[in-house]
Amino acid sequence: MRIEDETKFRIALGMLAILALVGTFFYHFVEKWSYLDAIYFSATTLTTVGFGDLHPTQPISKIFTIFYILSGVSLTLYSISEFAKIQLELGSGEGKVVEKLVRRPDGDKSEVVWAHLKRK
Repeated sequence: MRIEDETKFRIALGMLAILALVGTFFYHFVEKWSYLDAIYFSATTLTTVGFGDLHPTQPISKIFTIFYILSGVSLTLYSISEFAKIQLELGSGEGKVVEKLVRRPDGDKSEVVWAHLKRK
């Protein structure tokens, strides 16, 4: 595992935590929700669950939520991808996981398989 991968993940996770806190405080003060409701709404929004039991009612909250969703979902997906990259590198032991095209017996090269390559 490269140090920079872990650093990228930690930075993304930290930014995600800050974004969740910003959302929590925003909804608490603007929508007058309890902190529990505000963090609950922030978490369900950032993870795209969105149960629909809470929703913004103020026009400024609706505008904030549009940008909150766009930035938050992007950052959440990036964090997950960085975490997956670290897990793939750790899970492959000394090697790394790569995609490799292989020729099937019928000559078709469209099938993608995972191959573990050992580092020398």
